[in-house]
Amino acid sequence: LYSDSGEYHFFKMSAIVRATQMAGDDDICFSFSANNEQSGKKCWTVDQQFVNDEWITLSYTYDVASVDEMEIGISIEVADETEAGLLIDSIKIEAEN
Repeated sequence: LYSDSGEYHFFKMSAIVRATQMAGDDDICFSFSANNEQSGKKCWTVDQQFVNDEWITLSYTYDVASVDEMEIGISIEVADETEAGLLIDSIKIEAEN
């Protein structure tokens, strides 16, 4: 994500996802890393905040200070990498200068 028209002060990341074969302590995580050394991560845990095999919308707003370039990511943190998976239907990024 890059802005040539100014610096961001917050951004919101949303994704429609479907977890498959994730176990009780497995997580879906959003993360960001900015060009001014700011970073952040938000995770949701299966069985506590979502269940397998259902389409869900995850959303999180990050407060940032004067960022004009950042990398964003979606990942899964799982115990069994051979079985667990994540299907992604869409990703939406909103940012405000």
